[in-house]
Amino acid sequence: MVLVGWSRDEYQVSNVPYERRGERADEYVQLLKRIWTDDVVEFKGKYYTVPASKIGPKPIHKPHIPIYLGGFSSNTFKRIVNFDLDGWLATIGGPLEYLDKSIKDLRDYAEKAKKDPNKFEIITILRR
Repeated sequence: MVLVGWSRDEYQVSNVPYERRGERADEYVQLLKRIWTDDVVEFKGKYYTVPASKIGPKPIHKPHIPIYLGGFSSNTFKRIVNFDLDGWLATIGGPLEYLDKSIKDLRDYAEKAKKDPNKFEIITILRR
């Protein structure tokens, strides 16, 4: 599971700019996929750099370990669709109508991107 994070305090204590958390997470997901699938990984991004390296062992699950994104904003759903992630880890503390709307939003983003909305798994954790 990958989380972008919502707490400014956590970012401040880590000396990481809160405002760039989304693009940092985007780059992280791209890098993880490369590490898990490419024999030799070389990556030069804005936040992460990996010199040409053989990184192993590779996951048994192919093409890579399933990646689920946690969160509850429209950016979460766009990332899931744009990066072809495996699905959404939904932690909902409010009314079930919010869960219904969020699932609809995820499916709408998938359809707009011409991707099968049923491809994306939804794992739900409900709490009061």
